[in-house]
Amino acid sequence: MASATKFSHYPPFPKDVPSAALSKVSLAKLFTNDVDEAKAMFESCRSIGFFLLDLSGHEIGEAFVQDIDRVLDITKDIMALSDEKKLEYLTKPPKRLVGYELLGSMKIETIQPDRCDFFMLSRDELNGLESPPDYPPPIADNLPAFTSYLAHAQPILELICRVLSTSFDWPPPTFLSKQPVTSKSSTSIRLMKCPAATPLADLRISLVPHTDMGTITLLANVIGGLEILRPSSSNGETKDNWEHVKPEPNCLIVNVGDAMVQWSGGVLRSNVHRVTYPPGAQANHDRFSVAYLVRAAADADMRRLNGGLIPDVEVDGDVDDEVGMLAAEWENRKSMALIQGKDRVKSTGGRPLKGETR
Repeated sequence: MASATKFSHYPPFPKDVPSAALSKVSLAKLFTNDVDEAKAMFESCRSIGFFLLDLSGHEIGEAFVQDIDRVLDITKDIMALSDEKKLEYLTKPPKRLVGYELLGSMKIETIQPDRCDFFMLSRDELNGLESPPDYPPPIADNLPAFTSYLAHAQPILELICRVLSTSFDWPPPTFLSKQPVTSKSSTSIRLMKCPAATPLADLRISLVPHTDMGTITLLANVIGGLEILRPSSSNGETKDNWEHVKPEPNCLIVNVGDAMVQWSGGVLRSNVHRVTYPPGAQANHDRFSVAYLVRAAADADMRRLNGGLIPDVEVDGDVDDEVGMLAAEWENRKSMALIQGKDRVKSTGGRPLKGETR
């Protein structure tokens, strides 16, 4: 998350607003192979699919906080461009999904337009795996800030994946082998602005409920608005189960994506979340965020992994219909199913480990 200095520029998260009880995991302790910290992270990734990652106390984490502060400033500069200028960098789906996405381009559940401005940057283009496009001046003039962001995000991502792999009794590189930074993928950095909800009519959902299609998401924002749909043992997922996620200085909000659920045979959890208006006085301020949306390598095999503590297909009777499917095709199929209404947004995963009863 951003530094405490960034948080001091906004009203605090209201004390009387309930928030999700997410585990706070220390990056520094994970780097020292702390068993209890690794267990806490793994359990969070199985039960709710979200946790806070405290970046303080480790040089990589503290450097990443500085990167986040810089990229948040750049995000403000991008969103301050004129509409005419921003239109020069529009996304061109389905072939090109990076670039600028207009506020109101998508619809929320009430069929009203969304309340989000996006600018998506491709990691492949920033890393030189693909030819870079023409960037708007705030990005073109600050490319070192994005390369530094990626350079510090990568060891954090790798650490999370190693901990998850070893928690399944697999070799540490197992998950990383599916998403090497040197392979082409649709991994992106998403810069987002949700305008202040000053008219009462704007006190509504900004970004529709969804899960992240990729592997791991690293999110940084300062004011509230993110909500997760917590499961209930009695009534499953209902509209009454939405809980705010309270941002904390120097802490990332980390969540598991759909690809990890697929590879883990449904053990890891990809949880539905959305963005609504910030609580209390924070609603009077624009909400800016930076998300690192990591995807599988385009040529990664999407079959569930075998061995370790993963439930066996033969034993549990599950059907692995991703046989022979690569990540690029898998992502496209999931996207089309949602667009065509053949699949509804829902949380997945959270099943027991092999031999475990819950």
